[in-house]
Amino acid sequence: MIHGNESQQRRCASPLWSWMRGSLRSHLQAGRQHLCSAPGDAQAAGSEVTSDNHGAVQTSARVQRGARDTPRNLWSVLLGRDRTHTSALAAAEPPAVIALLPSPVGVVAVAPKEPELLTWNRDRFDGSRTDAEITAESASREPLERQCAVASRQAAPVPDSYQMLDVGSGRSFLNALTIAGVGIPSKLLMGSLERIHAYHLDRLHEAVMSRPRNTPLLTVSNHKSVMDDPFLLAWMLPTRTLLHPETMRYGLCAVDICFRSKWLNHFFTAGKVLPIRRGGGLNQPELYRAAEKLAAGAWLHVYPEGRVSQRCLGLIRRGVGKLLALAHEKRNANDPEILILPIYHEGMQTVMPQDEETNELVSMVPRIGREIFVWVGEPFTVSDILHKWQDLGTISLAEDGPQQLSMYEEICDRIAGVLVELRAELRRRVLEDHGIDLRERLQSYD
Repeated sequence: MIHGNESQQRRCASPLWSWMRGSLRSHLQAGRQHLCSAPGDAQAAGSEVTSDNHGAVQTSARVQRGARDTPRNLWSVLLGRDRTHTSALAAAEPPAVIALLPSPVGVVAVAPKEPELLTWNRDRFDGSRTDAEITAESASREPLERQCAVASRQAAPVPDSYQMLDVGSGRSFLNALTIAGVGIPSKLLMGSLERIHAYHLDRLHEAVMSRPRNTPLLTVSNHKSVMDDPFLLAWMLPTRTLLHPETMRYGLCAVDICFRSKWLNHFFTAGKVLPIRRGGGLNQPELYRAAEKLAAGAWLHVYPEGRVSQRCLGLIRRGVGKLLALAHEKRNANDPEILILPIYHEGMQTVMPQDEETNELVSMVPRIGREIFVWVGEPFTVSDILHKWQDLGTISLAEDGPQQLSMYEEICDRIAGVLVELRAELRRRVLEDHGIDLRERLQSYD
């Protein structure tokens, strides 16, 4: 049902689903101990969170469960049990942001009483301090927008069976079969089992289907659950996009999750998923290939946080900045600029909740009947940032020196600021239309 030009809703209140939900929960409770104690699972050490007299929060990294050599099954890969997460510190939610102002060192969020500087990525990547030190300093200032505390991580291991296959343009029969075979059931399930409220969905449809020829499109979204892609994304797209795979997005997925076997390698490649190495650095060949697809005018969908972050908006990875810089460098001067379309959503964390400390899935079975809210923002570009650095003669990406890193982080700052602004708009609108305070809802997944 569509209300006006902005809101699209799907509702399901059948007693059948309530019975199914109770049955699945009972079954899962009985089998959870067996699943969690399967051979090959290492025990995780505890994570400590302490507070000093000044209120500074200090965290110690949790030793994560060891990754198994092979996934138990495809569902364990798709639903996230076979991934090594970093620990996260849930953050207190800030008051509503009134405005976001660009500055030479980041984005300033202006609140009713006092402004607070959002440094986002700048301090994180200068190499002089650890994540815990940055987190402690940020917490001691009681920031308006406190970020997730993400533990440092080493590069994820690359499976022996991994090889970077040619993903092509998506026009093959295998592409069509895979994308339609996964996308259409995902769209139907999300529309039937969950209650979704989407604002400005027409902006996404127009960007995907009607943008000018040879115009690259980068969609950036916060990452709330392992079901964001393909389930939520498929619901947001028109059916004809799922039936014409050449118009479908290219996505990114970690090598150690989606490409752990030859079969998975071929499956995800057929679904137009590009590999990326977590912790692999800015010069990995996978990042360059993703930039080539974007530069060629394709649609690339990314989660710039680089991980699922359910209780706050995580840091935007500077690899996104380099991705845009590389794609821009490969374009001709007269080519259309790269469009960036921001998407912010809340509620998927209640469908597939994860443990607050370990980031492990609470359940392997999605919860049904949950309310999900989506806001699609206006498209924007970062061409002014890229041209500014190009005019200074520092756009050469042969190496990632301090000037190049500053450019990447400036791009990340802009993306982060836009996502924060979308979140404020979504929460304000949901409170007006539905009487729901999404900030309070974050305190519980029930």
